[in-house]
Amino acid sequence: PVNYPKSNRIYECHVGMSSEEGKVNTYRNFADEILPRIKENGYNTLQIMGIMEHVYYASFGYHVTNFLAVSSRFGTPDDFKYLVDKAHENGMLVVIDCVHSLSLIHI
Repeated sequence: PVNYPKSNRIYECHVGMSSEEGKVNTYRNFADEILPRIKENGYNTLQIMGIMEHVYYASFGYHVTNFLAVSSRFGTPDDFKYLVDKAHENGMLVVIDCVHSLSLIHI
């Protein structure tokens, strides 16, 4: 059984932009280094933006090229699963931000 929170405290994030080292972060590093800090600050829901495969990084992931694939620039699909599993282990819900109105044709 899932214990859903009575109210959501949503932390919106972009995995790639979460590194303190000035480089593109990874799903696994986010799960191991960033997620615990989000949880410690009382958030119970993780909203991940810019997660679908996209060609133009400066678009924050909103020029989607493949709605059926998570972005490979942050790691593999198994790495993404690791992040989601870690969030769930910490009692957090995960929302994947899906943008249907922008696509590669708008670049």
